[in-house]
Amino acid sequence: MSGKEFEDYGTRRATFEPTVSSAAGSESPPWPNYYSANHLDRSGKERLYDDAAFAEAVSSERARIAVVYRGRNLVRLAAAGGGLFEALFLSSPEAAAMLADPGSATIFLGSSRSGASPGLDYFACDVSHLEEYAPPSGGAFQQLRSVGGALSRDEDAGLFAAARGMGVWHRAARFCQSCGGSMKSTKAGNARACGACGKGAYPRIDPSVIVLVTSKGGGHALLGRKANWPGKRYSTLAGFCEVGETLEETVVREVFEESGVRVSAASIRYASSQTWPFPRSLMVAFVAEAEEIGLAAVLIPEEEMEDVRWFSRQEVRDGLATEELSIPGRAAVAHHLITSWLDA
Repeated sequence: MSGKEFEDYGTRRATFEPTVSSAAGSESPPWPNYYSANHLDRSGKERLYDDAAFAEAVSSERARIAVVYRGRNLVRLAAAGGGLFEALFLSSPEAAAMLADPGSATIFLGSSRSGASPGLDYFACDVSHLEEYAPPSGGAFQQLRSVGGALSRDEDAGLFAAARGMGVWHRAARFCQSCGGSMKSTKAGNARACGACGKGAYPRIDPSVIVLVTSKGGGHALLGRKANWPGKRYSTLAGFCEVGETLEETVVREVFEESGVRVSAASIRYASSQTWPFPRSLMVAFVAEAEEIGLAAVLIPEEEMEDVRWFSRQEVRDGLATEELSIPGRAAVAHHLITSWLDA
């Protein structure tokens, strides 16, 4: 099974994080953003590069395993209700069969140094090679993007993001790009190596900018929507960094390509970053101002966007209140860019 098949590229863009909280005045931390795992100690994984040490760690009573099946994470409805989900992590005995399966990809994610469960070692185990995998009683596999923002513990979102991203990468990197030989997992699941020529491979991250563009003085924000987004959904503009391009240059180019608006390069300011494992992006968030005084004319390229327009703060507040407008849920850094501007 290829990475493209189980990642389901054809439909994943039609799934969006739930709008758990999108009203003006909601909590808008500059960092950490959702899908961050700042409670996780990722250093020291070199101690598990030895196969025997890795096997001992994953079988320890301190080990917790996040199961990934064809790009989906294991959850169950939270007992508290309210439409929330609880992230499910299996103990080593519960996951023993899949951990012993040579077709599984097992990855050390890190050790929890704080949060709700300090002292635990977290692993991911991708079982996408199985034709069927029955989850534990009460559990179900869900697309992380579909439950993002609705997990009962935000810190689990970061663990799930890492588990999903690494699982997807392992399934997509089965063959060596140099000789075509079969690749196998190495370095505690954080790398792969070719069994024929020995060439190593590491996960790739695709940097992408996301930017809140305002008019001079910040009175209006430039928001757009794509045709396959949910109805009335508008968000900030975004795009991938190209080879030979700085992030700031990407901001200028992408905004112009999607709206025809020229951004003042001198106004670009870094806001925060967010891992976005759909499938392997790093969202780098900026704020910037348009070059023109007043509201610059918007030119909408049909191949890029369905609509782009200037919104005043009051228009956004009124649209959210009447549900004539929606913005991304709190799982997306775009939510915090927009709500921070609304609260300014």
